[in-house]
This record gives sequence, C-alpha cells and structure tokens, in this order.
Amino acid sequence: MTAYDQEYDGQTTYRPVSTLAVLALVTGCLSALALSTQVLWVVPLLAAGLATVALRDTATGTPPKAGRGLALIGLALAVGFGCQAVGFAAADHWIGRNRAVETAIGWREAVRAGRWAEAHGFCAPAALPAPPDLFAGGGQEPHEHAGEHSHDHDKNEDDSPALEAFRQLPSVGLVEDCGQVAVADCRRDDAYAVGGWRVTLALSDCEGPVVTGRPQQLVLVLLPEIVRVPLLTPGATRTQQVERWQIIRFDPDE
Repeated sequence: MTAYDQEYDGQTTYRPVSTLAVLALVTGCLSALALSTQVLWVVPLLAAGLATVALRDTATGTPPKAGRGLALIGLALAVGFGCQAVGFAAADHWIGRNRAVETAIGWREAVRAGRWAEAHGFCAPAALPAPPDLFAGGGQEPHEHAGEHSHDHDKNEDDSPALEAFRQLPSVGLVEDCGQVAVADCRRDDAYAVGGWRVTLALSDCEGPVVTGRPQQLVLVLLPEIVRVPLLTPGATRTQQVERWQIIRFDPDE
C-alpha cells in the first residue's frame, strides 16, 4: 500500500502505509465488543499493543511509513472502550453486591420478626422444603369444604403447612436462635447458577438446647431474575420488567 507523495531529502517519494497501523485501527473498532462480555476484554489490550508497535513502526524507516494517525485512533478507541468496559463491570458488581446484601438482610429481619409469609417469599422453590401432600390419607377433592374454610385460611396464613415446613428449616432456626446475625461476606458465586451471589451471615450470641457444634455462619446463595409485573398506574394494562432477587440455596440446608 502507498500513500500520498511527499518531499523527502529533496525528492518526491511514496510513503507505504503501515500494516500494523491498519490492524490497530481495526482492532480498536472491535474493542467495542468488550462491552458485551469480560471474555472479550482481551480485544482492547490487543488493539493497544498493536497501536503501540504501529507508532514505532511509523516513526522509523527511510522514508518513515504513513499511518501514525490510524495508530493513534486505534489506541484511543482501545483505551476508551477498555476503560468503559471495566467501569461498567465495576458498577454492575457494586450494584449486584448491594442488592444481594439488601435481600439477605430483608430475609433475616423478616425471620427475626416472625413475618413468615414475607420471609418465605424471599426464597425460590429450590430453597424451600417439598410441599406437603394435600391428599395424603384423606383422598378428598381439593374443592371440598373450600367455602367454609377460606376465611380461616386467610386469617391463619402463617399456620399453613408450607410455612410451618419453612419454619422447620435448620437455617431458619439458626437465625431465630442467634442474637447477632451480621453480614460477614458477599461475593459472586457461579457454582450453583450463573450470576449468583454468595452472602455469608456470621452467627453469635446463640441460644437453644444444643450449642456445641452449632455452625458459626450461615451461607445464602442468591440469584436475580427478570420478571414482568403490571404497571402501578391506575387503569394501565401493560407490564414492566423488574429485577427480583431470591434465595436459591441455604448452607447448611439439612
């Protein structure tokens, strides 16, 4: 490749365009892919490296090669997209960590206050005990006596079999029995689900008949999911997407 004519040492010469400068510009443009996934963070690094070498390539030789501007543009794109990708990842990590801690604290406070329906709602089905067999031993149709008992069911929601089974979980008992339950650690954990978070609660001032061998910490694994909910505007029929955080695993859980 050749560029424009230029006077060099009193002669009209042709300056070849640096191939490295062209590659630096191309990879600099491709650095935008780093915004989509951390796996592609290598692209801005590659572009910056090519641009650095290209700048040296255009500064040497007789005559020097053209393409310094292309290399500078590629370097600027690599640095810009690279910094933006790192910034977005850091902000996403900070927001996710705060949401995970808030969810864990909300569940802890609901358990300690005895708001069992609210605490139960923080948990995904995978973290809950198996629902009781409604037909075990009776064989009755589900609609029998529904009318005469519906009002009592609404009044005694916290006494339902599902909530009673939830209250018997060892993890729930730990939070009930310990006077101090504080967040000790929060980090990303993809072991159980991609995008999951692991929140560790430190337990202290515990009561109960068996204190020896009691776990000193409780681990909650949380996962955000996107759900659609109706708009709160009166008369609105559309829905909106919201992020809901749920506990998908307790440790210890047995």
